[in-house]
Amino acid sequence: MVKQRKFLIILMFILVFTLSLTSNKTFAASPSGTGNIGTRYTIPYNQGNADVTFFYPSVVYRENTHTLPVHINLTDAVGSTSKVNYVKEILVEERPLVPGTPGIQRWIEVKNIYNDNYLETSETSKTLNLYIDIPTSGSSATVKIFGMRYNFGITTPETFPEYSNYTMQLTFNTPIELTVDVVDGETNPPVITGNHIYEGDVNNPPTLEELKASLTATDDEDGDLSEDITVHYEDYLGNEMTVGNRNVHFIVYDSAGNSDYFEMIVRINDFEVPTLTLRGSETVYHEVGSNYSDQGVIFNDNYDPSRTIFLNNIVDEDTLGTYNLTYTASDDSGNTAEAVTRTVIVRDTTDPFVIDNIRNISTYDSFNESIDDLLSDIRVYDNYDGDITETMTIETDNYSSNMDTPGFYSVIIQASDSSGNQLSHTITIEVKEDESPVFTFTSRFIELSEYTLMTIEDIKVFIRNLN
Repeated sequence: MVKQRKFLIILMFILVFTLSLTSNKTFAASPSGTGNIGTRYTIPYNQGNADVTFFYPSVVYRENTHTLPVHINLTDAVGSTSKVNYVKEILVEERPLVPGTPGIQRWIEVKNIYNDNYLETSETSKTLNLYIDIPTSGSSATVKIFGMRYNFGITTPETFPEYSNYTMQLTFNTPIELTVDVVDGETNPPVITGNHIYEGDVNNPPTLEELKASLTATDDEDGDLSEDITVHYEDYLGNEMTVGNRNVHFIVYDSAGNSDYFEMIVRINDFEVPTLTLRGSETVYHEVGSNYSDQGVIFNDNYDPSRTIFLNNIVDEDTLGTYNLTYTASDDSGNTAEAVTRTVIVRDTTDPFVIDNIRNISTYDSFNESIDDLLSDIRVYDNYDGDITETMTIETDNYSSNMDTPGFYSVIIQASDSSGNQLSHTITIEVKEDESPVFTFTSRFIELSEYTLMTIEDIKVFIRNLN
């Protein structure tokens, strides 16, 4: 009998434990007119400097599912040298497994079930269903919170705005008690159904009425209560034109005062693709050897005023060729603009030239110099190919047939660079008459008999000495 009794006790304990784990987690039904209580705890200045506020209904029904909806909000306190980054867990003493025994303390993760992030400062609020020991008689029930684990950063005037981050476990000297009134009433609350995440467009953000219209509410007794859904909490209005996540929480009551609470995250997205427009022409011709500076593009987006623009190529100003400059850019939401491309053609349009611009050459009719000899000092140069004298040809030659006839004769030379630019250069060659020298004597004649006895050198000396 003793063994049977022990077995029954153990069996009852397992049954109670199983029921506690499988209890319906629908938010507690609240009587009509129930208000919210806000209990705030301020994390010390040197340990994070933030306010954690617990919101919960002031009254619940006795016949409810023994869960209390606790809405947690984290905000920065005044100051910039210490800040809480996120809250990870809270230490809660919940209702006992066996009535009349001490409660159970456990750490509960404070995560946003829609994006799996911990509760972050000034970004996301979170509602948890905490088990509460609702008595069969009596007018109140309490959930106790004994501490929290969180991540915070500290900076100094020397290191600001860089923060050193730490993980902190904080145990409250006096537990935070969330106490609610308990009253008798109908047990079955209404149920709100719909998507917990609503995707919106920043160009046409949804209104609160449109958000509400996406939900339905039903009740066993009252039927369709969709029209009775109201906004209970929101940080959306005033931020609907800002890309990011916002919270809108709805509540509905049935005629017996039971309520259901529904959390919705409104994701405002930017779906519009930005545009890139070339400044200037799509095709640009650029002279080789000169500096090139591209005119760039104009970036236009409905939301992001300016973005980093990427260019995939450069122009080699000193090398002939075709260069495609492609611009790309994306906005903060990842929308990628259609790429635009400018074609830059580096070309050589400069004609070759004759160094020193030689235009005139002279010779004597007795020299009979060839045209090649006369032009041997002419050098032709190109801005890209360099010395191209070897490409020089004679287009017109009026000299060669008149080299022994005094006069002026034109010669036209030509040359081409690798880009086909042509040189046509005219040179005038003057052929001068080569006359014999005339000797003038003033005082003497050379006798033939003397001449026959004089060498050529003697005659030169004789002439120089004449007066």
